[in-house]
Amino acid sequence: MRLIGGICAGLFAGAALAAPPVPLKDFARHDEFRDAKISPAGDHLAVVMLVDGQAALGILDLRTRKVSGQMRFPKGNEVLDFTWTGPTRVVASVARSFGPLDQPAQTGELYGIEADGSKPTYLYGYRGADQTSGAARGVRAEYGWAFVFNPLVDDPAGALVTVYTQADARGIKAPSIERLDTYTGKRTMLALLPGYAPVQAAADRAGAVRFAVTADANGKPQLYAREEKSWREVAHPGGAADEVTLHGAADDGSAVFLTSDEAGGRQCVREYRVDSGKLVERLCADSGAVGHAIFGLDDRLIGVAREDGKPELQVLEAQHPDAVLLRSLVKAFGGQRVRLTSRTDDGRRLVAVVDSDRNPGEVYLVERDPLKVTYLLGRRAWIDPKAMAPSEAITYRTRDGATIHGFLTAQEGLATRKAPLVIMPHGGPHGPRDFWEWHPWAQAFASRGYAVLRVNFRGSGGYGRAHEVAGYRKWGTLMQDDLTDAVRWAIGQGIADAGRVCIMGGSYGGYAALMSPLREPDLYRCAIGVAGVYDLISLSEESDVADSQFGRTFLQKVLGGEEQMREHSPVTYVEKLRIPVLIAHGTADARAPFTQAKILRKALEAHDKPYEWLEYKGEAHGFYKEANHEDFLKKSIEFLDKHIGAGAKPAAAAQTQ
Repeated sequence: MRLIGGICAGLFAGAALAAPPVPLKDFARHDEFRDAKISPAGDHLAVVMLVDGQAALGILDLRTRKVSGQMRFPKGNEVLDFTWTGPTRVVASVARSFGPLDQPAQTGELYGIEADGSKPTYLYGYRGADQTSGAARGVRAEYGWAFVFNPLVDDPAGALVTVYTQADARGIKAPSIERLDTYTGKRTMLALLPGYAPVQAAADRAGAVRFAVTADANGKPQLYAREEKSWREVAHPGGAADEVTLHGAADDGSAVFLTSDEAGGRQCVREYRVDSGKLVERLCADSGAVGHAIFGLDDRLIGVAREDGKPELQVLEAQHPDAVLLRSLVKAFGGQRVRLTSRTDDGRRLVAVVDSDRNPGEVYLVERDPLKVTYLLGRRAWIDPKAMAPSEAITYRTRDGATIHGFLTAQEGLATRKAPLVIMPHGGPHGPRDFWEWHPWAQAFASRGYAVLRVNFRGSGGYGRAHEVAGYRKWGTLMQDDLTDAVRWAIGQGIADAGRVCIMGGSYGGYAALMSPLREPDLYRCAIGVAGVYDLISLSEESDVADSQFGRTFLQKVLGGEEQMREHSPVTYVEKLRIPVLIAHGTADARAPFTQAKILRKALEAHDKPYEWLEYKGEAHGFYKEANHEDFLKKSIEFLDKHIGAGAKPAAAAQTQ
């Protein structure tokens, strides 16, 4: 891992004329890090780094520029998040990893480690001291979940956590707020929360708990303020919210900030004022998402970052010194996305992560008085941003009048010449979304002369709850119509060659890659499914999502009953398929089991349909092995070249709306 040092010599050098295309292995390599935060004293940097495709914790000594400590778990387990809870102490949460195409699942476990790598301690979880591997000390095994929500910066050995261990008569876990000793794992109960899990809590700098969000028996958010060691329910203006995200409390405890999805698709950032006991509106969007809340070093709300398309900073406190700093950094970095991830206790040193559609991400140390910005490390330092294709934020209207946002990635000038188009629906589909950011598959295909369209169809996260819920039980209908309308928009705009369009995606995107051509047989020339879902009934029985009651309930909520799952499964309609298909799947996939690919292959063979088969031994939901990822990209581009590339036989033009 390249940790500290100058930018590689060619990073900002101009690309030579007629330069060869970027090697596919450069797109297949894993990120070197995901997150970076500076220690309270400013002498260490903790990063989530990728080792063999799995997230581990690395700690760097900024004075010596060497790794001082690290934490890595066995395959299938990885670091999800981490918090500096003291000048030298880091607490990390653990997740099960299903592969790069899916979000890790929290296990609720907590580990602690010193910045120099000493005193590794298992602090909470079901594995306990007797099952903890390596040299880590630990507490007894305990079944439940614990999450850090306040590092207690003035208490070097403590942190506030929410814990789920107790259960009522129905077996529903009742959450509590506790002080955790980050060296011993000992906990002190501070408050038992009303309502049920999941819970979010907020406390001020001194550790006084100010606010909490829990759920009622039906899963609806309930808001509570903490007053004189007791809870008071807070009525949400305009009635109960559909979803609430609690951001935290101001350092002085005077206010608490949250974002809520409200009636009519409205989303608002609100401030709970402790003195008046009222929730007041700070910023609202009548449709879609209001944006990601941004806070100053005093934990005051200073603005929001909207990411409907290209990131847009909306400042609420223009004169706040941190707002002034952030705006100056955005300007200095040429309009790229700038996120301040952490700061020292005195606020003199900060860490900024900078990225864009062409820049995979870089970490900078920002020093104040005088202002100085120093490069630390790159997420993919081998990538030259100048050699990457730009991504343009686009919008289009669907047949029923909805506005959908997306991103078009193509070499300069290509998207004005009726290019061969690959539409690439994202995975999930509920919760995840596409952003204006560097995307390895989009960039790999764009580097070979294809235009790539990624859209946040209904069902995607990030645009308000109404947008996401609109896709429930409509995997095979409305969500596919949104993709069809995106392709027809691109054709109508002169972006795409109507006779050269393919669809490609991973996970849910693999499902859509098969379902869309079945619904629109004249629109596509080929399809590529990666770790895809093709038989929803089988998925509901065999996926690891179905291992828990929560997972089974979720699948029923988003997929419907057995008859609807059959109607929305691509294997039901394989005889109607008119195009060749490339199927890529890992044999160890637990999220979309390998049987999904085998079921599809059997159906294709039964109806004598053309397909190509890529089976990756031992791979899970995506690619851990970089060689397998490179092979997949190579075979996919060969497949595209054959069917929609420059030498492909022309097809009849699809009709625009």
